[in-house]
Amino acid sequence: MDKPWVLIVDDNPVNLTLAKGLFKPFAIHIDTAESGKAALEMIQFQRYDMVLMDYIMPSMDGIETVKRLRSIEGPYYQNLPVIALSAAEQEDLPEDLTETFVKAGMNGFIEKPLRTQKIREILKKWFPEALLPDEAAGFSEAEEDVPVLDGIDSGAGIASSGSKELFIRLLGDFYKLIDLKSEKIRRCLAAGDIRGLTVEVHGLRNTARLIGATALSDKFASLEHLGNSGDLTALERETPEVLKLYGGFKTLLEPYGRTPDIKRHVPPGEITALLDKLTEAIDRFDLDGADSALLELDGIMIPDKCAAHMERLRAYVADVAMEEAMVLAEAMKKMINGTE
Repeated sequence: MDKPWVLIVDDNPVNLTLAKGLFKPFAIHIDTAESGKAALEMIQFQRYDMVLMDYIMPSMDGIETVKRLRSIEGPYYQNLPVIALSAAEQEDLPEDLTETFVKAGMNGFIEKPLRTQKIREILKKWFPEALLPDEAAGFSEAEEDVPVLDGIDSGAGIASSGSKELFIRLLGDFYKLIDLKSEKIRRCLAAGDIRGLTVEVHGLRNTARLIGATALSDKFASLEHLGNSGDLTALERETPEVLKLYGGFKTLLEPYGRTPDIKRHVPPGEITALLDKLTEAIDRFDLDGADSALLELDGIMIPDKCAAHMERLRAYVADVAMEEAMVLAEAMKKMINGTE
C-alpha cells in the first residue's frame, strides 16, 4: 500500500521537531501545522489519512478546529481520523474532557510527549498494513557521550526524544525560543492576558520536561496552575522569577543553538533569493523547506543592518510563527535592496 499521510498539529515547535523525529523510522509521510487555521487549510489542500491534533493552542484550540473540520461537507472531512493530543496525564484531565473530545468529532486521545511505543500502537491500530520497523530495531536507549548540563537530566531527555541526535536538536530549538517566548509572556502579563500567558507556559512546561529540565518544567506548571485559577496577582509576583530561571538556560544551551562561525560572503542578490526561497516554502506550508532555506541563510554573511532581524527570523521559524516570518523576510529584502 502507499505510505499513509499524517498531519501533526501543534503550536509548539519543539513538539513538532520531536514528532517528526519519532515518526522518521516508520513508513509514513509527515506534514506539520502550527495552528488550527493552518491545519484546516492544509487538510483541504492535501488528503491525509490521519491527524494528530494538539488540544491546547492559542486562537483556535484542537476542539474548535475539529468542530470546524466536521462541519465541512463531504465524507473525507467527516471520516478523517483525528487523534487528540494533550500534555496532561489522562487521569488529570477534567472529567468531561474525554467526552468532549468525542463529541467534537475526535477518534481517540494520546498523551504528550509522544513516545515511540505510543506511535507504534496507534499506527498498528489505524494502518495495520503499513510497513513498520521491527519491534526492536532502531530504538536503543543506550547512548554514549551524554551531555552533562546543569539543570537538565540528559538521560531523561534522550529517553523522551528517542535518541541522542534528536535530543541535541531539541536543545537547539529550545535555545532559539527563549527570548521570543519570554517576550510573549511579559506582554501577556503586562496586558493582563491570563489565557495567553497560560497557553504559553503550558507549552513551555511540556518542552522543558521533554529536554529533561524538570525543575524548570515544574516552575512553568506552577504558573499554569495560577493561570487556570485566574490569579493575576500571583502571576505578577511569580512570573519574573520563573523567566529569570528560564533565561539562564540561554548561556547553557548556546553551543547547541548558535549559528556556524564560518560564513560565506555572497552578493545581495543571493541573500534575497534565499529569503524568497524561505517565504515560498512557508507559503506552501513546507516547514522542512523553510528550515533548509534558513540553514543556508545561516551559512552566509548577513549585512549588519539586518543582524537583529536575522536573529528574530530564526526565532519566528523555530516558533513556527510563519506569518511573522514572511513579513520580516520581506522587510529584510527591502533593507538589503536599499528600498527601505
